[in-house]
Amino acid sequence: MRNILITRILAGFALGIIIGLLFWIFNKRSFNDTELLFQLLASGMFGMISMGGSVVYRIESWGLRKTTLFHYLVSLAAFILFSMVMGWFEGSALFVAVIAYTVVYALIWVTMSLYWKRTVNELNHELKSLPRDKG
Repeated sequence: MRNILITRILAGFALGIIIGLLFWIFNKRSFNDTELLFQLLASGMFGMISMGGSVVYRIESWGLRKTTLFHYLVSLAAFILFSMVMGWFEGSALFVAVIAYTVVYALIWVTMSLYWKRTVNELNHELKSLPRDKG
C-alpha cells in the first residue's frame, strides 16, 4: 500500500500543477513569478491530498460509505483551506465553489461506481461461463 500511496501522491501533485496551470491560463489573472509558483505549489499539494487520500478506498474493513465520506471530507477540507489561503475564490464565490466541488465529486463517484459494478458483473459472467470441475 505504501508504493500505491507514493505513486498517487506524485501523480496528484503533477495533476494538480497541470490543473493549476490551466486555471491560470484561462483565468488570465496576472501573478508575478513568486505568486505563480505558490499558486502552482498549492494546486499540487491539493492534488497530493486528494489523490493520496484515495488510498482509504483500500481499507476494506471501513466499507464504501465510510471511505467515501472520509475521502470527501478530507479533500473538501483541503479544497476550502487552499481556496481561502491562496485566494482562489472570494466571498460568496467560495460557497458556490464548494457546491460545485460537491456536485463534481458526486458525479465522479457515481460514474466510478457504475464502472466498477459493470466490471464486476462482467467478471462474474465470465466466471459462470467457465467449465466446472466435477471432481
